[in-house]
Amino acid sequence: MNRRKVLILIPVAGLLTIALLAVAVRRHGAPTARSSGSVPHRSGTGGALAKAPARPGAPGELAAAADRVRVNHAFRTYWTAVATDRPDLAKRLHKDLGKDRAHIISIAEHERDNAATPEDRETAQKIIAAFQE
Repeated sequence: MNRRKVLILIPVAGLLTIALLAVAVRRHGAPTARSSGSVPHRSGTGGALAKAPARPGAPGELAAAADRVRVNHAFRTYWTAVATDRPDLAKRLHKDLGKDRAHIISIAEHERDNAATPEDRETAQKIIAAFQE
């Protein structure tokens, strides 16, 4: 009989715990990433997470922001190609990024100055050299 009670009480205790957690979350709101102690992923090009604007900007501002995002994403892909020694991919991306040369050099210099490892510093230096040619 004791074993039977234990087998019934375990699921009941689990359901009660879940119900109490649901009530607590509803009352206090869900915990945020900051309150749980986790650190947001560092973007290689900015170092901080960008916040969405309260209102949409002018069409020119939106186009410029979209272009920056495109270039930053392409830079990350190019960085990976250079860091993993994929010259075929790096060559194709270099051709596509050629018109944004100044921006790419600026990002690479920022990455070189804030590199966490010597390998990252070396990769950034390779990118700077490739775009200064």
